[in-house]
Amino acid sequence: MVGRLPLEQLIIVRIYVRQYDILNKYILLAVPNSMNLKQFDNLGLDIQGKVVRHDGRRIQTYSIGSGENVILCLPPFPHSGIIYSLFMLKNVNPNTRLLTFDIPGWIGHSESNHGMERDPIEEMTEIAESVLNEYGINDFNLLGYSFGGAVAIHLANKDRNRIKRMALVSTIVNSELTKGSKDSNALDIVQKMKLHFFMKYYLKYRFSLYFKPLTNAGVPREFLKMYEDMINTVSTKYVLESLRELFLGDRREELRNIADIPMLVINSKNETGYFRKQAGCIRHILGDERSLYMEGNHEDFLLYPNGETVKQVIRFLRV
Repeated sequence: MVGRLPLEQLIIVRIYVRQYDILNKYILLAVPNSMNLKQFDNLGLDIQGKVVRHDGRRIQTYSIGSGENVILCLPPFPHSGIIYSLFMLKNVNPNTRLLTFDIPGWIGHSESNHGMERDPIEEMTEIAESVLNEYGINDFNLLGYSFGGAVAIHLANKDRNRIKRMALVSTIVNSELTKGSKDSNALDIVQKMKLHFFMKYYLKYRFSLYFKPLTNAGVPREFLKMYEDMINTVSTKYVLESLRELFLGDRREELRNIADIPMLVINSKNETGYFRKQAGCIRHILGDERSLYMEGNHEDFLLYPNGETVKQVIRFLRV
């Protein structure tokens, strides 16, 4: 039990925390403040980077592809928007353009200041609006994956008339369905023990599982290594706060408000049980949605995308 750890173990944990904080300052110095996008040239991906100002901060944005059909892609927890380039590798529709960005405090090159000071979903929504305005986008399709799905729902409540179609992937809308889950309990332990710094190790471990399959699929090792190094840029406290916001928030009423938007609901048959329950809850609220079921784990939608899944998502979001 958390409250019954021997004193000597608590002391050791505190020592590790202190050593980690000191070491992390030197690690961050070695992380580049921008990404080399030329490494995608040999893959035929047209990727342009642009810095947008929002609330006095630099926000790193990415335009992937050059088509007229703009899809705003909101990053999944806790990834950089550039991860959508892996999704685009499987796209065969030349008229597609993905617009995305890095979230402050998460993996990526947006100016952090250790995350955000206000409600994460509200501020991420405001950043998305700033990005759209900077690129001069009037109407668009919307793709929200995991945490990005919660942001997509909130954005759609504010900018309903600009959104043509939406796709929600493995999104959490009902906090009641996450209570008591293994992940929820682990999150509580990490917060109570103030072991947030372990998040970096966990994120690196999860990403390492995809390193070999992505390399075999032709993704440049330079990109994968750079992305792995970018994990050092995260604010572990803010990442933890973001995850708690996702697990504890309730977005059912907001979802009901936008039920008239043509919507595709996507989830994996193999992901954790509460994600499957969330997808069922979303489908129950919408009543007239399109559904797509994919194979694989929760992360596979972007980290190891299936060509047929990508094809169906782009086909739905091409209006």
